[in-house]
Amino acid sequence: MRAAGAWARERLEHDADARLAIVVPNLSERAEAARRDVLDGLLPHAGFELAAPSAHWLNVSLGESLSQVPAVADALHWIRFVVYGGSFDSVSRLNRCGSFPDDALTLERWLRLERDRDWNVASLAKAARSGRGELPTWLAASRDLYDALRDREYPSTWVTTIGERLRQSGWLATSVDDTIRYQLKTQWQESLESLARLDQACDRISLGETLELLDSVLVDRVFSPEQSAAPVLLCGPI
Repeated sequence: MRAAGAWARERLEHDADARLAIVVPNLSERAEAARRDVLDGLLPHAGFELAAPSAHWLNVSLGESLSQVPAVADALHWIRFVVYGGSFDSVSRLNRCGSFPDDALTLERWLRLERDRDWNVASLAKAARSGRGELPTWLAASRDLYDALRDREYPSTWVTTIGERLRQSGWLATSVDDTIRYQLKTQWQESLESLARLDQACDRISLGETLELLDSVLVDRVFSPEQSAAPVLLCGPI
């Protein structure tokens, strides 16, 4: 890794505008050590004077399945709850995950009194209407999807509905910084478009079947956001 850092340093000495990538197998298991070693070669104590912080020169991009990115996993969990319902812990995750607006504290406190009960969209909405708690934004956006559970539609129709309801839910409104949010929403939208193109390959399907197809699309996409304009990118194999 030090040799790779020294190689990057030599290239940058000859071309300050160069953009370089160093590919590291199993980067997720050795990210900090790899970063440290590359910086040792890239920014030695003598010579090549670089006064800026190390983040200015090196960006570590681990890359992971898009389905495992927390905000996307939360969106999938939201759809899964609409389809199958869930326990108190399942509801509490949606209330507290940070990917949706934090407006469910009253409902959360009440739910703790019945934490052994299973819930679905209808029973939660009924509880809120009974005055036991405010209807959180994510739950309000779930009702149209829940009402359509028995419908069978082409993937493109489900894609449109899911996209509209997610926007209504406030998903990703404030949970991550603007740069990462933009990249994440772009990849999410591209994944939905891939799913919509399956219209020609399948018949009308349920929301549950759509969820499984979407999950398989997201698993195969690698999310590796660019977090800075650093000239050297440390990344895992794609």
